[in-house]
Amino acid sequence: MIDKIETFGNSTLQHGKHSNRVYLMSLAAEDIPEIVPYIDNLAITEGYTKIFAKVPSPAAAPFLDSDYLVEASIPGFFNGQGETLFLGKYLCPERKIEKKPDLVRQVIEAAEAKGAALKRADLDPNLVCRQALHDDAGQMAELYREVFASYPFPIHDPAYLIQTMETNVLYYGIWNGPTLLALASAEMDRQKS
Repeated sequence: MIDKIETFGNSTLQHGKHSNRVYLMSLAAEDIPEIVPYIDNLAITEGYTKIFAKVPSPAAAPFLDSDYLVEASIPGFFNGQGETLFLGKYLCPERKIEKKPDLVRQVIEAAEAKGAALKRADLDPNLVCRQALHDDAGQMAELYREVFASYPFPIHDPAYLIQTMETNVLYYGIWNGPTLLALASAEMDRQKS
């Protein structure tokens, strides 16, 4: 099941039953403040239980005034400048409750411990880490099929992966000879400055 990606003005939204949410992926300043009630109404009409919004901090006020909560912030997210807020609005109280709080706490503690002792890891000489290319898309889609039975984006489709490579995602992989073992991706917002 793949969620829909659509636009409101010049902003990009993703929504669907798979994640049971609306995700404001990219906000265009000219769409403020009209986008806030649009997203809220979309979520209510479709019966989604959460709204998730990635918003530059100067644009956050209309969202915060509409009961969105700050869930995280990243300084320097757009070209090393400005703070980006990750906002959430819960339309179902149960959705707000973390189902595995002990696991979340363990992950945070592990990340904090590793962050303090972070050092460069050398790869086994048989492995190669490099940026994925168009020719790798089939192998990437196959690896994603093995790891994710379902996903809200069509990552099982090589054509989709190529499209994202050309627009806003960097993929890096680790190969053992011709075999792709692992993938990492970084989504970029090239429109913000």
